[in-house]
Amino acid sequence: MSYKIEVDREACIACGVCYGTDPAHYEGDSESKSQVIGGKGNGKSIGSFDDGAKTDAQRAADSCPVTAITIS
Repeated sequence: MSYKIEVDREACIACGVCYGTDPAHYEGDSESKSQVIGGKGNGKSIGSFDDGAKTDAQRAADSCPVTAITIS
């Protein structure tokens, strides 16, 4: 099942909990702000996946203290 991850980079506080929880989908940039691996976007980092690991991505999103991550 395909799913989309969106990281609102303006809302991100660079805590690193998402890429610490799920390094297969998230990574930090040079300022430690989260971005989707291979993601694109303006003000947001957006990527689509079909890897069967949506539960891992959702766990990381649920851990975000500022709810900057959306999975759909």
